[in-house]
This record gives sequence, structure tokens and C-alpha cells, in this order.
Amino acid sequence: MIESIINRIAPEMIIMIIIFGLTIIPFAIRYPAACFSFGFPVLLFAPTLKAIFPVSVSMAAAFFPLAAIVSSILRKRRITFSGVEWMMIALGVLMAASLSYSASPVYGLEKVTLFLIMVVPLVVFAPLVLRTNRDLRVAVGVIFKSLLVFLIASTLFIDNTGVSNDNRASGLLDITVAGQYLGLAAVYLINNTSIERARPLRRVAYIILIFLSLYLALRTGTRSALIGVALTAIFVYWFMLPSLGNITIDRISKVLFFGVTISLVSLFFIFIIDATGQSNIFERFSSLEVLFSNFSEENINDWESSTTRMLSYGVALISIREHPLMGLGAGGYKDALSAYLPDWLVNISFDSPMYPHNLILEFASEQGVLGLILIVGVIYLNAKNMLGLRSRLFMFGRDVGVIVSCVTIFVYGFIVSMTSLDIPRMMILWWGLGLMLALNRVYRRDSTGASPSRGNSRASGSPAA
Repeated sequence: MIESIINRIAPEMIIMIIIFGLTIIPFAIRYPAACFSFGFPVLLFAPTLKAIFPVSVSMAAAFFPLAAIVSSILRKRRITFSGVEWMMIALGVLMAASLSYSASPVYGLEKVTLFLIMVVPLVVFAPLVLRTNRDLRVAVGVIFKSLLVFLIASTLFIDNTGVSNDNRASGLLDITVAGQYLGLAAVYLINNTSIERARPLRRVAYIILIFLSLYLALRTGTRSALIGVALTAIFVYWFMLPSLGNITIDRISKVLFFGVTISLVSLFFIFIIDATGQSNIFERFSSLEVLFSNFSEENINDWESSTTRMLSYGVALISIREHPLMGLGAGGYKDALSAYLPDWLVNISFDSPMYPHNLILEFASEQGVLGLILIVGVIYLNAKNMLGLRSRLFMFGRDVGVIVSCVTIFVYGFIVSMTSLDIPRMMILWWGLGLMLALNRVYRRDSTGASPSRGNSRASGSPAA
């Protein structure tokens, strides 16, 4: 596997990695939390910079977290793993072992390599690097500012890249990926604006940015992003109200305000899209029937002839039924899907990565029942820890915003992982999972009722706010 990684890296890239590594090491040692967090903006902007520099997006995105992890280990921070971390490690080992019987070992090796380099360290070692509430504030601050810059850049370059034949467009990334990050920006802004005591001008600016991010997400035509925004906003608001006693007139008025405002802006978007000749994009969101057209009765009953996601889901379920114990092996789903694809689809897209477009189905079909148990266990234990914070949320004062931000990223990431991309590219989910593990470690109270871990900028390894 190491040989495969080395062979894929161009010589000039190796030189850049060495030079950049020597440059970044002092920063990682001094500010590990900030260095760790910079892996997120790299995901957003490295694909654009790739046209200028010979950079591997996956290597660049993994570099900052790995540098921060090494720095934390060198500082002799104690490494302790919970059940979730051990399950993530087990998933990586299981994926690597399944290469031995995969029908598509080349694609499988690429998937396993990305999972072991980008995902596992990010999730498993996040609590090691993000040790205090100040570290978490640095992390969510970097993510928030990155999303704002990405939103503005996407506005400026909306028609430059990612344009499809049905007028779906994005600014900097692939249409689906861009739509997901724009949706995250929207729901992030919605949830934080509802709890932040910002000045009126800043609140107005946030509301404008919410509308802008929703409009750009609509332009990408990514339905999962819009569904994720709605469901996440509802869940997070419920999360912030652990008892009926917390429901005040002020909070109810905020909910009504945002509901009415978003409804009005949706009508405005419809007008703009129609006026600019993008009505075919709007048709994807015109009704609940169209929004969930992948799950129509026709597509479900005749999934073998479908060209929608139901074909992907149907093949995954067949694969699980035929290979329940060991699965198809990492990347093996691609070979199984090819047997069901219509000839015209095979000729167009079989050289591309193929996957079930669903986190649970992908692990279950490729790693069998053990993979299914492990990923369900990861999500269940993390959700259990998250809900454990809910009943005492407002005990944390000013840190409520940090907690809500981490919950927003995780919940939104999980929702969109149910309908799109493959395991190594579900990075919103993996970042949310890592942040939630660190969050639980910081705010978990022991039997003595100890306060959450706090630290100043020097002790926590984070730049001063």
C-alpha cells in the first residue's frame, strides 16, 4: 500500500511536501489545534489550486491534521481511545483486509488508502489535538471562516467550473460536493445566527449570506443539500431546547422570523431562476414528488431498469443478500454494479468510481455484516454522547455556540452521507464525527463534577482569539 502511495506522487510534489513540511512544523508545534483545523479549508480550495500547483488534494487535506497529530504526540500528550475510536480503527483494518478478495482491487486500494490517511487519523486523533474548549473554538472558527470565503468565492466564480448539461453550476468544486458545502454554510449560518447575540448589522449580513448560500446550493441542483439544511436546522433547534421551560417568546419569534424569511426568499429565488432561464434547475425542487423522485413507486418496483439512485441501492441490497458475511471487498461494489448497468451507462461511466451513494449500504455491501455493525456502532455511540450533552447544554454558557456548531456539522454530514459520494469523500461527516468526539471528551463531566477542560492560548496550542 505504501508503494502504491509513493508511485502516485509526482517528484515535484515530493519536493513541495518536504519544503512545506519543514515550513509548517514550527506552526504545528506551536498551534496544533489551528494546524489540525486547516485541513478543512484545504478540502475547499485545494482542487482549484491544483490547476496552478502539482498538489494532491487528498494528501494536502491530510497533511495539516497529520502534522498536528505528530506535534501532539511529540509533546507527550496522553493517547486514550474510546469505543468509537477503536471501531474506526477496526473499520480501516477490515477495509484493508477485504482487498484480498475484492473484484476491483485497484479502485479498492485507492479507497482504503484515502480512508486510512484522510479519515481514520482525523476522527481517531481529534480528541488528542482538540483538548480544551478553546481548541474547539479555534476549530469551529476556522471552519466557519473557510465556509464564508468559499461562499464568496463561489459567488464570484459561479459559472467557471462544474457546469453540467442541465445548467447546474458551481463555483469551485464538483457540483455535488459544492452543493453539500454550500448547504453546510447555510445551515451553519442559520443555527449560529439564531443563538448568537450579534449586532444588528452583523445579523443582517448573516441573513444575506444565508440567502446567498441557499441560492448557490439551488444552482448546483444538489437536492440532498437542501434536504440536509432543512432537517439539520430542525434537529439542532430541537437540540437547543432540552425542556419546555427553555421555550421562550423570544426563541419562538426567532423561529417564526426565520421560517417566514426563508419562505419569502425561496419565492424570490424561484423568480430569479425563472428570469435567468434556469427553470430546469428549479424543477428539481418544484414539489415533494420531484424532490424525492428517486424513491418513486416506479423506480422502487423496477429498480433494475432505473437510472436513478434506486439502481445503486438495489445492487447494494442484492450484494448484501448474496455476500452477507464478508461482503464484496473494498471497491468490489463497482464490479457488482457493472452487471446491472445499461450498456450506454457502462460506456460512459464505468471507468469512474462507483458506490452505493449511501454510507451504511457501502460498508455493508463491501465489508459485510461486521462492517455494518461497526459503522452503525460508530454512529450510535456518537449520537448517544451527543444527546447526553443536550440535557445540560445551557450549563456551558458561552460555549453553547461551539457545541451547536459541532452538532450541526455532524448531523448535516450524516444526512448528506445517506444519498451521495463514497466513503473517503464524505468529509463533512468525518469532520463532524472527529469534532464530536473531541467535544464529548472536553465537556464530559466525571463523577466529581469537574468542569470542562479549559485552556489559555499558550496551554492549548491555539492562537489567541
